[in-house]
Amino acid sequence: MPRRKSRTVRVYNTLCMMIQADPDQGTWQFMSAGLISGSPTHNFKDDLESSVYVLLWTTLMYSVVPNKSLVQSTLSNVLDPEPYESKGGVTKIDYLKGGTFMDRVEFPDRPALHQLLSRLGKLFAVRYENKPTEPEREAAQQVFNAGLIDAYNLSYACQYDLRWEQLNSHDATIQLFEMALQDCSAWPDSDVAEEQNFSSKKSTWPVTKSCWHRIDSNV
Repeated sequence: MPRRKSRTVRVYNTLCMMIQADPDQGTWQFMSAGLISGSPTHNFKDDLESSVYVLLWTTLMYSVVPNKSLVQSTLSNVLDPEPYESKGGVTKIDYLKGGTFMDRVEFPDRPALHQLLSRLGKLFAVRYENKPTEPEREAAQQVFNAGLIDAYNLSYACQYDLRWEQLNSHDATIQLFEMALQDCSAWPDSDVAEEQNFSSKKSTWPVTKSCWHRIDSNV
């Protein structure tokens, strides 16, 4: 008999949401980009990456920001996209690697929060970046052999390995949270959660060019 999917109730402050969850995987909105892209393995790195999306979702849902339309777009496309054949994750990868949203969004009076989200995104982006090619590694090694240590440390191969090494334990993620919380002046004196309401209206711009979603090819 196939297992039934559980309906999990998660309560965040005043908001109660019914979220469809797979007991073998987790909650789609907060799962790592790798898992919802079809990765066959699930390890602690996926759980650490989930903390990024939990923090991002909570922040966007309960923080006042001046550019609200940008937030709504990110919620829809990154955290709550419509899956296609039970797969997704590309928009999350773009969020981590691109960093465009964090460059444009503002969290008034919360510089530490903005910095934390940005640094977390950069930390986990390496999971989805291309590995250094053999020529890149050989070039880096030649620089190292020549004694140009500073140049070697800035090479893509070295930076890639260092960033991956940070994900071999929980320490780097925990350190980012601790750094963000250690300076009280980087947070408002009265930092109260304020639930945000977003419009459910869809864009009136028609999407008609490709018609890829239409089953009837004669249409």
